[in-house]
Amino acid sequence: MAIRQDTSVPVASPPATDGFIEPPVLASQDGYLAVTLHAQPDPAAGPGRMAYQRSVPGPTLHVRPGDQLDVALVNSLGGDLTNLHVHGMHVSPRDNGDNVFIHVRNGQTFDYSYAIPANHPPGLYWYHPHNHGDSSPQLVAGLGGAIIVEGGLDDLPEIGGLTTRLLVLQGPFLDASHQAQFLVNGQVNPEIPIRPGETQRWRILN
Repeated sequence: MAIRQDTSVPVASPPATDGFIEPPVLASQDGYLAVTLHAQPDPAAGPGRMAYQRSVPGPTLHVRPGDQLDVALVNSLGGDLTNLHVHGMHVSPRDNGDNVFIHVRNGQTFDYSYAIPANHPPGLYWYHPHNHGDSSPQLVAGLGGAIIVEGGLDDLPEIGGLTTRLLVLQGPFLDASHQAQFLVNGQVNPEIPIRPGETQRWRILN
Protein backbone atom coordinates (compact mmCIF):
# COMPACT_ATOMS: atom_id res chain seq x y z
CA MET A 1 0.00 0.00 0.00
CA ALA A 2 1.26 3.48 -0.91
CA ILE A 3 1.35 5.38 2.39
CA ARG A 4 3.68 8.34 2.94
CA GLN A 5 3.97 11.30 5.26
CA ASP A 6 2.14 14.59 4.68
CA THR A 7 4.08 17.00 2.46
CA SER A 8 1.21 18.77 0.65
CA VAL A 9 0.07 22.38 0.88
CA PRO A 10 -3.68 23.16 1.11
CA VAL A 11 -5.24 25.76 -1.20
CA ALA A 12 -8.23 28.08 -0.82
CA SER A 13 -11.40 28.42 -2.88
CA PRO A 14 -11.44 31.04 -5.67
CA PRO A 15 -13.67 34.10 -5.24
CA ALA A 16 -17.18 34.17 -6.67
CA THR A 17 -17.60 35.76 -10.11
CA ASP A 18 -21.30 36.68 -9.99
CA GLY A 19 -22.20 36.23 -6.33
CA PHE A 20 -22.77 32.47 -6.58
CA ILE A 21 -19.75 30.49 -5.37
CA GLU A 22 -18.83 27.17 -6.95
CA PRO A 23 -16.10 24.82 -5.71
CA PRO A 24 -12.64 24.97 -7.33
CA VAL A 25 -12.44 22.90 -10.51
CA LEU A 26 -9.59 20.48 -11.27
CA ALA A 27 -9.79 19.05 -14.80
CA SER A 28 -7.86 16.30 -16.54
CA GLN A 29 -5.46 17.12 -19.36
CA ASP A 30 -4.33 14.64 -22.00
CA GLY A 31 -6.13 11.82 -20.21
CA TYR A 32 -4.63 12.40 -16.74
CA LEU A 33 -5.58 14.17 -13.52
CA ALA A 34 -3.48 14.13 -10.34
CA VAL A 35 -4.89 15.93 -7.30
CA THR A 36 -4.30 16.28 -3.57
CA LEU A 37 -7.24 16.20 -1.16
CA HIS A 38 -6.11 17.54 2.21
CA ALA A 39 -8.68 16.53 4.85
CA GLN A 40 -8.42 18.81 7.86
CA PRO A 41 -10.52 20.67 10.45
CA ASP A 42 -11.98 23.96 9.21
CA PRO A 43 -12.84 26.02 12.34
CA ALA A 44 -13.49 29.09 10.17
CA ALA A 45 -16.59 27.33 8.80
CA GLY A 46 -17.92 26.53 12.27
CA PRO A 47 -17.36 24.23 15.26
CA GLY A 48 -16.61 20.65 14.31
CA ARG A 49 -16.38 21.43 10.61
CA MET A 50 -13.98 19.69 8.21
CA ALA A 51 -12.95 20.40 4.62
CA TYR A 52 -10.90 19.15 1.70
CA GLN A 53 -8.41 21.82 0.55
CA ARG A 54 -10.16 24.28 2.90
CA SER A 55 -13.16 24.18 0.58
CA VAL A 56 -16.71 23.06 1.47
CA PRO A 57 -17.58 21.25 -0.69
CA GLY A 58 -14.20 19.99 -1.87
CA PRO A 59 -12.81 20.64 -5.38
CA THR A 60 -14.83 19.40 -8.33
CA LEU A 61 -12.93 16.80 -10.35
CA HIS A 62 -13.59 16.86 -14.12
CA VAL A 63 -12.55 13.73 -16.01
CA ARG A 64 -13.49 11.86 -19.19
CA PRO A 65 -13.99 8.16 -19.91
CA GLY A 66 -10.60 6.48 -20.34
CA ASP A 67 -8.76 8.95 -18.07
CA GLN A 68 -6.39 8.09 -15.24
CA LEU A 69 -7.26 9.77 -11.94
CA ASP A 70 -4.68 9.78 -9.12
CA VAL A 71 -5.62 11.23 -5.72
CA ALA A 72 -3.24 11.82 -2.81
CA LEU A 73 -5.43 11.81 0.29
CA VAL A 74 -3.79 13.65 3.20
CA ASN A 75 -5.19 13.04 6.69
CA SER A 76 -4.72 16.04 8.99
CA LEU A 77 -7.90 15.49 11.00
CA GLY A 78 -5.99 15.22 14.26
CA GLY A 79 -6.88 11.69 15.29
CA ASP A 80 -9.66 10.28 13.12
CA LEU A 81 -9.00 7.58 10.58
CA THR A 82 -10.26 8.40 7.11
CA ASN A 83 -10.26 7.09 3.54
CA LEU A 84 -11.92 7.84 0.20
CA HIS A 85 -14.81 6.40 -1.81
CA VAL A 86 -15.67 7.56 -5.35
CA HIS A 87 -19.40 7.06 -5.09
CA GLY A 88 -21.11 5.48 -8.07
CA MET A 89 -18.06 5.27 -10.33
CA HIS A 90 -17.31 2.08 -12.27
CA VAL A 91 -13.75 1.57 -11.09
CA SER A 92 -11.88 -1.26 -9.39
CA PRO A 93 -12.25 -1.65 -5.59
CA ARG A 94 -8.95 -3.53 -5.30
CA ASP A 95 -5.54 -2.51 -3.92
CA ASN A 96 -5.22 1.32 -4.04
CA GLY A 97 -8.36 1.73 -6.14
CA ASP A 98 -11.82 2.39 -4.66
CA ASN A 99 -10.95 0.30 -1.61
CA VAL A 100 -13.09 1.28 1.39
CA PHE A 101 -11.07 -1.00 3.71
CA ILE A 102 -8.00 1.26 3.55
CA HIS A 103 -7.28 3.17 6.78
CA VAL A 104 -5.36 6.45 6.46
CA ARG A 105 -4.13 7.64 9.85
CA ASN A 106 -3.52 11.22 10.96
CA GLY A 107 -0.33 12.62 9.40
CA GLN A 108 -0.30 10.06 6.58
CA THR A 109 -0.95 10.37 2.85
CA PHE A 110 -2.41 7.56 0.78
CA ASP A 111 -2.10 7.51 -3.02
CA TYR A 112 -5.30 6.33 -4.70
CA SER A 113 -5.28 5.36 -8.37
CA TYR A 114 -8.41 5.05 -10.52
CA ALA A 115 -8.36 3.77 -14.09
CA ILE A 116 -11.62 5.10 -15.52
CA PRO A 117 -12.94 2.69 -18.18
CA ALA A 118 -13.26 3.97 -21.74
CA ASN A 119 -16.97 3.07 -21.67
CA HIS A 120 -17.65 4.77 -18.32
CA PRO A 121 -21.09 6.47 -18.28
CA PRO A 122 -20.88 10.27 -18.25
CA GLY A 123 -22.61 12.07 -15.44
CA LEU A 124 -22.36 13.49 -11.93
CA TYR A 125 -20.68 11.40 -9.23
CA TRP A 126 -19.07 12.28 -5.89
CA TYR A 127 -16.34 11.43 -3.41
CA HIS A 128 -16.48 11.20 0.36
CA PRO A 129 -14.89 9.38 3.32
CA HIS A 130 -16.02 5.79 3.82
CA ASN A 131 -14.13 4.57 6.89
CA HIS A 132 -16.43 2.34 8.96
CA GLY A 133 -17.67 4.27 12.00
CA ASP A 134 -16.30 7.63 10.80
CA SER A 135 -17.99 8.00 7.42
CA SER A 136 -21.22 9.72 8.51
CA PRO A 137 -19.66 12.14 11.06
CA GLN A 138 -16.96 13.23 8.58
CA LEU A 139 -19.48 13.58 5.76
CA VAL A 140 -21.85 15.64 7.91
CA ALA A 141 -18.88 17.76 9.01
CA GLY A 142 -18.29 18.81 5.39
CA LEU A 143 -16.01 16.25 3.71
CA GLY A 144 -17.29 15.57 0.21
CA GLY A 145 -17.08 16.82 -3.34
CA ALA A 146 -18.30 16.28 -6.90
CA ILE A 147 -16.83 14.26 -9.74
CA ILE A 148 -18.04 15.04 -13.26
CA VAL A 149 -17.39 12.44 -15.95
CA GLU A 150 -17.78 14.46 -19.14
CA GLY A 151 -19.36 13.23 -22.36
CA GLY A 152 -22.85 12.50 -23.63
CA LEU A 153 -24.96 15.66 -23.29
CA ASP A 154 -21.80 17.71 -22.64
CA ASP A 155 -20.77 17.21 -26.26
CA LEU A 156 -24.00 18.62 -27.74
CA PRO A 157 -23.55 22.24 -28.93
CA GLU A 158 -27.04 23.13 -27.64
CA ILE A 159 -26.00 22.02 -24.14
CA GLY A 160 -22.32 22.90 -24.16
CA GLY A 161 -23.06 26.58 -24.77
CA LEU A 162 -25.30 26.97 -21.72
CA THR A 163 -24.32 28.49 -18.41
CA THR A 164 -23.81 25.45 -16.18
CA ARG A 165 -24.20 25.50 -12.41
CA LEU A 166 -23.08 22.89 -9.90
CA LEU A 167 -25.14 22.80 -6.70
CA VAL A 168 -23.77 20.60 -3.92
CA LEU A 169 -26.32 20.27 -1.08
CA GLN A 170 -24.85 19.43 2.33
CA GLY A 171 -26.02 19.38 5.92
CA PRO A 172 -27.52 19.75 8.37
CA PHE A 173 -24.94 22.00 10.03
CA LEU A 174 -25.51 23.88 13.29
CA ASP A 175 -25.03 27.66 13.24
CA ALA A 176 -23.89 29.80 16.19
CA SER A 177 -27.40 29.66 17.71
CA HIS A 178 -27.54 25.87 17.26
CA GLN A 179 -30.10 26.05 14.47
CA ALA A 180 -29.86 23.47 11.69
CA GLN A 181 -28.80 24.82 8.30
CA PHE A 182 -28.54 23.16 4.91
CA LEU A 183 -25.87 24.57 2.62
CA VAL A 184 -25.61 24.97 -1.15
CA ASN A 185 -21.93 25.04 -2.09
CA GLY A 186 -21.14 25.96 1.50
CA GLN A 187 -23.59 28.90 1.48
CA VAL A 188 -26.93 29.52 3.20
CA ASN A 189 -29.66 30.51 0.73
CA PRO A 190 -27.36 31.70 -2.09
CA GLU A 191 -28.77 33.69 -5.01
CA ILE A 192 -28.18 32.40 -8.54
CA PRO A 193 -28.41 35.07 -11.26
CA ILE A 194 -30.48 34.14 -14.33
CA ARG A 195 -31.92 36.40 -17.04
CA PRO A 196 -35.58 36.30 -18.12
CA GLY A 197 -35.92 33.60 -20.77
CA GLU A 198 -32.42 32.25 -20.17
CA THR A 199 -31.82 28.51 -20.06
CA GLN A 200 -29.23 27.22 -17.59
CA ARG A 201 -28.04 23.70 -16.92
CA TRP A 202 -27.96 22.78 -13.23
CA ARG A 203 -26.14 19.75 -11.88
CA ILE A 204 -27.50 19.01 -8.40
CA LEU A 205 -25.69 16.75 -5.95
CA ASN A 206 -27.72 15.99 -2.82
